[in-house]
Amino acid sequence: MERISGGRAAAFSEGALSLTLTIPDAEPSARTEERFRSWSALLRQSFADLGIDARIGAVPGEYCPGDYSLNAAGRIKLAGVGQRMIRGAAHVGFVILVTGSAVAREVLGPVYEALDLEYDGNTVGSLEDAAPGISLDDAEEAILKRLNQHLAKRSTSLDPVALDPRTLAEAEKRADRFRSPAQPE
Repeated sequence: MERISGGRAAAFSEGALSLTLTIPDAEPSARTEERFRSWSALLRQSFADLGIDARIGAVPGEYCPGDYSLNAAGRIKLAGVGQRMIRGAAHVGFVILVTGSAVAREVLGPVYEALDLEYDGNTVGSLEDAAPGISLDDAEEAILKRLNQHLAKRSTSLDPVALDPRTLAEAEKRADRFRSPAQPE
């Protein structure tokens, strides 16, 4: 999978969530740091809601290192973030490892060795490692709760963006490929 936001090798598996946001912005490069800070903080709060000592910052030796990575107690990386800017918008993308850190560690080791990049497999972690029993559904619920709160606060200042009929039809056609399973009520 190629991440639009770029970065070094990361591991996607059944235990990973991808959170991607496209944010309208007439001058996206002027607010790069602001987006990193605010969206990483939102994710940190989501993880804290799950009982995790979540922190923002790189762990030495982590895969795909970044100043706005999310970690558990400064020990293991839980999520990474990247951005890509285009005219009129910014794309912010997170890779969140909920479960399966052993698989990610095993896959990333040879990749980083082949690329001759610094990597310490002991820094690969997941939300489940930080708080045993956490599931993909738990993580998604916590993130969506914080995201909805954030958007509710900003809804008066955001103008809806209309999609042209062709783009809307294509998005509707492909939606099931990217939608999380329905949650039981």
